[in-house]
Amino acid sequence: MPARVALALGSGGARGYADIGVIDEIRRRARQIVSVAGSSMAAVVGGMFAAGQLDHYTQWVLGLTQRGVLRELDPLSARGRDQRRACPGSYCRVHR
Repeated sequence: MPARVALALGSGGARGYADIGVIDEIRRRARQIVSVAGSSMAAVVGGMFAAGQLDHYTQWVLGLTQRGVLRELDPLSARGRDQRRACPGSYCRVHR
């Protein structure tokens, strides 16, 4: 039986993305992640992991350009206006 790990992830944009690498390393070492907690960006990363979508999300993040990030945050863009989305606009369109 693999070692079980409960994860408490940090927060903040870049640190939240660094948690992707932390989760990858834990999985590489054949540990079983049994629970995940986090705030801010780490909550998004942890949620994507819990939903089984972390690999897809990672590929989406790696494909973002600076303009793409700004477009996701722009409240006047078509993506920014729809506040009911459970995930970023372009990510939802690509992975549903």
